[in-house]
Amino acid sequence: MKRINTRCSIREMIITLISLILFALAEIHACNVPVFRYALERWPADVYTVLVYTDGNLEYESLSLLRKYAIDVDSLSNFRIQTIDITSNDGARVAQINNIAETPWMQLYYPPNAQVRGLVWEGQYNEANVRRLVDSPSRAVLAKKLLGGDVAIWLFLNSGSSEKDNRARNILQRTVSRAEKELKIPSVGVDINGNPVQVDDFVDYTVHFDIIEVDRENPTEQILLAMLLGSESDLIYYDEPMVFPVFGRGRALYAIVGEGITEQTVYEACRSVTAWCSCEIKAQHPGIDLLITTDWSQLFGGTMVQDELPPLIGLDAFVPPPAESTQASDTISSINLETKGDSVVSKADTTIADSIVLFAEDPVIAESSNPLVRNVIGLAVVLIILILISTLILKSKKRESNNISP
Repeated sequence: MKRINTRCSIREMIITLISLILFALAEIHACNVPVFRYALERWPADVYTVLVYTDGNLEYESLSLLRKYAIDVDSLSNFRIQTIDITSNDGARVAQINNIAETPWMQLYYPPNAQVRGLVWEGQYNEANVRRLVDSPSRAVLAKKLLGGDVAIWLFLNSGSSEKDNRARNILQRTVSRAEKELKIPSVGVDINGNPVQVDDFVDYTVHFDIIEVDRENPTEQILLAMLLGSESDLIYYDEPMVFPVFGRGRALYAIVGEGITEQTVYEACRSVTAWCSCEIKAQHPGIDLLITTDWSQLFGGTMVQDELPPLIGLDAFVPPPAESTQASDTISSINLETKGDSVVSKADTTIADSIVLFAEDPVIAESSNPLVRNVIGLAVVLIILILISTLILKSKKRESNNISP
């Protein structure tokens, strides 16, 4: 039990540091839009990949439900479809790499540019599983509340222990209520030149958070649970309640676990998403986008982000197109999925076939440009903050150790 508490304490410190980083980045390139609103209007969700393995007999019509929401069609959801015919040579190699024993089968992978990569979930390809993948009750409510103007939604994953869950639930509810009363969106921001500017758009904006409880035993939420628990390498090992703040178009910031669920960590997360946004680089902000099916254009209050703000760009804007010699590690991308003869991918899937790199090594960032220079400077400031905080923590621990020593 002591080991869990120690790890939770470390996680709590990390979360606090992340919140400080968010504030530091906001100050580096501030603007007049809070993080949660900029994310809702300007941060398209990262795109997941769904691999569908067939023996060549899967009719196009049988994929209609899945295709209905794919980003290749009308972008109601943030996933693309890749069909793989295992009767072809290349398809058989892909199936062997991924240990596919039966068809039809499907796998869901995190977005290639996400902070975590790899397999999220896999199962038989059938209507029930397709519906679970495309949507779930919790994700539908989550999207509705975010579109309805909520600043952020807290996903609460129970542990099965009523004592632990009640403690975490009470802290979360109490702190969220406090944050709603105390947090206000600042009325003064800065323009793109750094000059102070009065902001009237958010003067009367109600700061509201909500909580959605997700039962770990609910079969309709298994894919949502897999996305959340796979967002960090060690979460599946915790038999503890967890909470995830989610904002924008379904971006889950991070997990707060067990004893780490405190008024401080919850309040800091609430405060960080109401701060002014750095507006430029989504990749600077921690978190992972969830797969959600909804129309994000139906926003509460209409468009509130002004056009004169800097365009949202990601680190991939500084990455050159991959050269032909680019190699993947143990990847599907190392296999030519679009052959001339015995095609693995159907015509409808060529878009993802051209760009799929599920497990590729991290790309090298291209030469610096002005936004990149600003971000490097910003990161340097953040590192200095981290060093100072780490030094204070170490000194504090040393003093405690000296006081305990006989």
